[in-house]
Amino acid sequence: MSAGPIEQELKLVCTPAALDQIAASGVLDPHLVGAPTVAHLVNTYFDTDDLRLARRRASLRVRRSGERRDLTLKCDAPGGPSLDRRSEWEVEITDDSPDLAAFGDPAVHEVVGAILP
Repeated sequence: MSAGPIEQELKLVCTPAALDQIAASGVLDPHLVGAPTVAHLVNTYFDTDDLRLARRRASLRVRRSGERRDLTLKCDAPGGPSLDRRSEWEVEITDDSPDLAAFGDPAVHEVVGAILP
């Protein structure tokens, strides 16, 4: 099975005051891609009745931000589960339905076929 793009992220849990301190320190500035923004996101996650995606540590969601909708599939990266590395594919869609045909990457269909035969 071919691997998709690899997502690496760091998630922090902190108080708003601690977040302000981190932002003011400038320690993250070299890693910023653009100016920080605030956005209202609505996420809807999909799975089978028997939770096949969850059991395989995969997720399928539609994220709505304003008028934009994105379909995202995430699963463990090659080499096994990791807290910070996952394969991820994302494509813009026109409605809130998780249409897997919207993904043009054949690797997505390999992943989904292995999980949802």
